[in-house]
Order: sequence, then structure tokens, then C-alpha cells
Amino acid sequence: MAVLFRWLDHSENYSICLDDAEFDSVAPAFDVLREKTGVYIDPYGYSRLSPDHAAIVLANFKADTPLSEMLKTCISEDKWIFVEGD
Repeated sequence: MAVLFRWLDHSENYSICLDDAEFDSVAPAFDVLREKTGVYIDPYGYSRLSPDHAAIVLANFKADTPLSEMLKTCISEDKWIFVEGD
């Protein structure tokens, strides 16, 4: 399994791909998002993260990762993230 995170508006050719272990390490933050909003980041489907969703996920991250940097940019630049599961 791989989960791809990229900008929804295609404004930049930038993406982050998480393998199983990387996704599992951040899954608890996505679980909090689901509990608070009902938004489910499906590792096998498609999802979108708004800046508000990104803030919830980021607040529950345990470490600095490339994905956390993308979430910070999402929040500061008011951009949406498209999530594509494998």
C-alpha cells in the first residue's frame, strides 16, 4: 500500500508518498480527525484535507515529517490536499 498526498489545485508538482509503515505511524492523527469531523483518510481510496482538517491532524502529530511540513503549508497558504490511496 502507498498513500499519496498532493495539492488539490495542482499548483505545484509536489507530492508525498507514505508506505505502510509511514502511514501507520501517522494513522492515530487521522483517527482523531475522523472522531472530530467524520472525515476519513482512506488508505485505499480518495480523500481531501482542508486547511482546518490539516490543523487537527498536525496538532496530533508526534514528529516532524515531510507530511507535517505539507500540512503547515496547507494551513498557512489556505490550500487543500488531495489524498490518493493505493
